[in-house]
Amino acid sequence: MSGRKPAGLFGLNIFFAWNKSAADGVVSIGGVSKDMVRHAVRLQNKYDSSHYITMDSSGSRKSTTTIESPNGITIKTGQTQINPGASTLSIQVEKGNLDIEVMNGDFNVTADNFNVKCPKLKSLPDVDPYTGKILGGDLTAGNITFDAANSFDVKAPHVKITASKIADISAINVLRLMGDKTTEIISGICSMQSYSTRTGSPPDLFDNREENKAVPEEPDYSDYKPNTYQSVEQFNALSKEEQDNQMSRFN
Repeated sequence: MSGRKPAGLFGLNIFFAWNKSAADGVVSIGGVSKDMVRHAVRLQNKYDSSHYITMDSSGSRKSTTTIESPNGITIKTGQTQINPGASTLSIQVEKGNLDIEVMNGDFNVTADNFNVKCPKLKSLPDVDPYTGKILGGDLTAGNITFDAANSFDVKAPHVKITASKIADISAINVLRLMGDKTTEIISGICSMQSYSTRTGSPPDLFDNREENKAVPEEPDYSDYKPNTYQSVEQFNALSKEEQDNQMSRFN
């Protein structure tokens, strides 16, 4: 006996516990861990105590399965799957979040197609017909968010972004749009405002706002550097010798 006071069949007593140990591994039923959580079944590698599978049955981990594998886990399935489009490996979370954390490494996915869908809206807001204000509603679902500390890079022969309401693309420092061959901007009503518009004389397109009445300041060209960008057409227009001289700087 462990010396702990029995607390019923599903308490922390180990009167009905069973343990089978061999040279390579341990199978335990009804044991209690160091943090006072009872497990229904525990399978442990005897060569490495941190390599185990546990199904807990009490405390904060009740009905929770824990798998710890210090050197890796491999799951392989679908070798004989012949039905096209079948869900060969499915992970379903009925309530709560699905968290995947790669502490020191990359998260790599290789597939024929990579599809992400967030089709649910918790509740749509109502609009006051008299004031036009949005009332209630919960739009915390149906969103896709990317938050990168360095860069977000998309490379594809065709990139298409379609917004049914608003497409907002902004940059705090520089926003560059470049069509190496052709740039097309098609609009029903096009409104554009530059720095000179905000600080100089307003055009007829804008109202007579205070920021448009300001006297423009003399621009500071102290850190001006010539633009060294060269398009593909400009490079191809160079002579063979000039092209070789430019390419030699990168070798």
